[in-house]
Amino acid sequence: MESGPSKIITLLIPPACREEVLGDLQEESASMLTFFVTLIHVLRSRIRRTSDPIVLLMELLALYTAFVVTASWIDRAMLLDTVRLLEFAVPPGTLLFTIMLADAYSDPKTLSPYKPLRGVVLGTALAIAAGTSSSP
Repeated sequence: MESGPSKIITLLIPPACREEVLGDLQEESASMLTFFVTLIHVLRSRIRRTSDPIVLLMELLALYTAFVVTASWIDRAMLLDTVRLLEFAVPPGTLLFTIMLADAYSDPKTLSPYKPLRGVVLGTALAIAAGTSSSP
């Protein structure tokens, strides 16, 4: 019988570095705590490799500006409320965080024309859910 993390836990590791990380964890016969700490470090590393912070900041600024401009068209009084201005940042932040994770989990070995759309579609769905749950 093979020891090591289960199949579900194996799926948490990004495909680009799955073999190396699982091999290292099996050699160490790591505990669950070690696995999750390693997973956090691997995800951080993959996000640093697949995401450009300047581009992410520009995208966040553009999305946030779109929300603020739309709010100013609907009701200018919303722009005077600091809490509302902070709430406008939740959907763009959710969208960009989801895109970052989708890029980190994308497999560089598989080529698909729909690969860039996965993060956008999932991020938009989560951003809509985050936006509707934060509104009064």
